[in-house]
Amino acid sequence: MSIDYKICDFTIDTFSFQKELYSEDVGFSMNHHLSFALIRERDMLKCAYTEEMFQGESRFLTAKLTISLEITRVSLLEMEEGHTITIPAAFLAQCASLAYGTMRGVVIDRTVEAGIHDIIMPPKYLQKVNTQPMVVNVENVTATHHTEN
Repeated sequence: MSIDYKICDFTIDTFSFQKELYSEDVGFSMNHHLSFALIRERDMLKCAYTEEMFQGESRFLTAKLTISLEITRVSLLEMEEGHTITIPAAFLAQCASLAYGTMRGVVIDRTVEAGIHDIIMPPKYLQKVNTQPMVVNVENVTATHHTEN
């Protein structure tokens, strides 16, 4: 299935970097969270991406961005079935790639502003991570996908 869409907006909703909790000599782990909301009256799908970075148990970075995607009515109808829409795995990987790639740049930009030059999110092949379609209950309006790294 091909999804016809247009990117309308990228918004950095939150960004919190606690420099005092970060050590340049220690590696870090990341958690990713992807969620979707359908705004039917605008034929829009909102993709929210949250990134968290940890050293040990200490979370030193939290950031969230939202991508607004205008989906053609035909594509929405193809994805709809009853009270759900199914986001195909390939489209899910595209959304995740847009979000993750944008977040990589945001993290570098914002942490360099704070005087830290070594927080670099590694490249990811998200089509290998997101291999299953996501079913979104449009009565509840949102669904989520979470990965840890």
